Amino acid sequence: MADSHLVHVVELIHQRRARKRRRARTVGQRTLAIATVVLAAVSIVLAFAALAAAPLYAYVSFGLPSVQELEILLNPQTGELLQPTRLYDRTGQNLLTTLEPPNAPRVFIEASDNPMLATAFIASADPGFLDHGGFLWTSLNQRPTTLAERLAADLLLADEADGWLKNLRARMLASFVTARYGRQQILTWALNSATFGYWTFGVESAAKLYFGKPAAELSLAESALLAAVAQVPALNPFDAPELAIEYQRLVLVAMHEQGFINDAQFAAALTEPLHFASLPAVAEQAPDFANLVISQLEDELGRTRIQRGALEVITTLDLSLQQEIEAQEAEVVVLNPSNGQILALLGDARTPHPVEKMLYPFIYLGAFAQGRSPASLIWDLPDSSQSDSYLNHGPVSMREALANGYESAAAAVEKDLGNDYAGTVFAQFGLGSEPHSALDLAAAYAILANGGIRAQARTAILFVHDGDNLLLDHSQTQGAAVISGELAYLVTDVLGDASVRSTASLAEVSFARPTAVQAEETGEGSWFLAYSAQRVLAMWRAQPGSADIGSVAFEAAHRDLPIQDWHVPPGLSSMIVCVPSGQLPDADCPATRREFFLSGNLPTTTDTLFERVAVNTLTNKLATVFTPAEFIEERLFIQIPVEAEDWARAAGIDLIPTDYDSFSILDLESAAAAILAPEPFDTVSGIVRIFGRVPADVGSYDVQIGEGLFPSEWTLIAERDGIPSVGSLAEWDTAGLSGLYAIQLQVFDQEGNLFRAYSLVTVNN
Repeated sequence: MADSHLVHVVELIHQRRARKRRRARTVGQRTLAIATVVLAAVSIVLAFAALAAAPLYAYVSFGLPSVQELEILLNPQTGELLQPTRLYDRTGQNLLTTLEPPNAPRVFIEASDNPMLATAFIASADPGFLDHGGFLWTSLNQRPTTLAERLAADLLLADEADGWLKNLRARMLASFVTARYGRQQILTWALNSATFGYWTFGVESAAKLYFGKPAAELSLAESALLAAVAQVPALNPFDAPELAIEYQRLVLVAMHEQGFINDAQFAAALTEPLHFASLPAVAEQAPDFANLVISQLEDELGRTRIQRGALEVITTLDLSLQQEIEAQEAEVVVLNPSNGQILALLGDARTPHPVEKMLYPFIYLGAFAQGRSPASLIWDLPDSSQSDSYLNHGPVSMREALANGYESAAAAVEKDLGNDYAGTVFAQFGLGSEPHSALDLAAAYAILANGGIRAQARTAILFVHDGDNLLLDHSQTQGAAVISGELAYLVTDVLGDASVRSTASLAEVSFARPTAVQAEETGEGSWFLAYSAQRVLAMWRAQPGSADIGSVAFEAAHRDLPIQDWHVPPGLSSMIVCVPSGQLPDADCPATRREFFLSGNLPTTTDTLFERVAVNTLTNKLATVFTPAEFIEERLFIQIPVEAEDWARAAGIDLIPTDYDSFSILDLESAAAAILAPEPFDTVSGIVRIFGRVPADVGSYDVQIGEGLFPSEWTLIAERDGIPSVGSLAEWDTAGLSGLYAIQLQVFDQEGNLFRAYSLVTVNN
């Protein structure tokens, strides 16, 4: 289909090459050149013939598209590629944006409309365009290079994966296109399918965008610049004007060396000033969301396919919700946890920000997976760098610690888990190394909201079709379990428990439906995240106080939705426990709560955190059997571990006394009744013989033992009537016992008067 214009261009090239190189072309040289071309053509035919005779040809050519599709795609009046890619909301009725520059629509032109523009494309993109048969025999690993090869690869084979097979198929198609349509048509199609950045498709759109004029009116200098941008769209006049001009000069040099322009044209074009149009403002709805859609489209279809156009993209955007949250100065993401669809997005919600407390739920989840529960005791203690230990809370349940984001408690839990285990849990939820974006956190918490199931990767796309075919369909949810529903419920139940929430920013917000919530204030801004069984909202603001506006946005996300709660999974059991120990309550338990446990992990031990201890009110020492009864008082203490003693003192909490109430050896020696052996605080084991002294007028006596310094119960081991004043009183079998025990001697005289004597021993069997 070569026309007179192309013949003229060929002749012009030969003339200028002859003048520039000052070489006379003889008939023999021309004959040799013709013979070379003929031989090359013959070799190509033979090569394809060899392929045709082999199974490889059938494999390579299977399903090869017809080259006539180019006529349909690039028809000047009805071509499918006259239509850019368009993005719509989830209803398919509201246009969000069109991927083309405003005031620069797609219009197809002929190569003959601007011969200098056509030759600039040849010189910069395919110097051998007039000599080869549409393709080059280069390595099959090399991507398509000629104009015909690129047409075949980008338009006819756009949906095929890159690789040697696509490269070979592109070359086959390039030879067919060249043979059927000729070079002039290929050049026209190349001009109309080139991209230039800013979603421009075709030279006419690019000329309007960058120079504000039709392509037919472009000067040589302007034509060379567009040819340069077509090779590297990122080096366009708006983004890199200086580099664009440098590359334009390289194109002019190539045109001059290849004989397309003479010395005068070359010099004039180099000095011609270029006047670029202004970058037009783009009118679009939900631009941040649209950018996310484009990014996801590029990942699945490739940028070349999107720029090619003729795609209609139905997104997941809830436009009315988007418009409601757009008043906020924040980065916001709203997800549907049951299908992973992004319903609204404001700001660059993919930008990472520092997080700490936002990760706490996943730390505690790891602890729950190892058998602990929201009822489990954790000590919230200051670390070595803290001086304000009064801000810590001491013994708390994991429920209270997680709901309020106690830092030291979370650090203790993470330490118990080990960094490797905690990192594994984070990775399961897509939370690798910090920092994280609002979209990262929304997707991670959506797994908790959805009962431990990741519905699908956070998607902003519902459907993509090109008029004839459905290219993408993300409407069907394909979930994968990340954790058990039981573990997800334990975390959700804690984050949704307003009764234990004391953090100021969260204590002030309330919700009309079951809602789990987490918040964090950092030095750079504030986080707020809330989720129900139907929606997840994550918000970041570069200022404090995200919870107030975040809760309003969260309620907006649920407009017209019925109230829905989470169901308790069958693998959980519940029980009333003591708070904060998480053990079974006793009479001294200060508070109780019904808690959930993984089946098989129910507590079996009565509360040991609180201990009732007898104290001498005069000395504040541990009362013993030697302490006068009128000075003994029982007090309730918390069992404070050694590492928590400094915190307890700073918090004004009394420690259990460690010193015993003193007694007088003289009093012991002068008493009418006394235990002489074992002596006080001896260590005994096995069979213990108890010796003592009783009054001469004894009527009867008995010997008893009791556990502890001040036993509340006594066990009788001997009882006698009448005995010498000094001697063996009883034998005591200590088998199976250990710890501190009191020995009590009770003596009744003839008149019924009672005398008591005591000794304290440590049993160590």
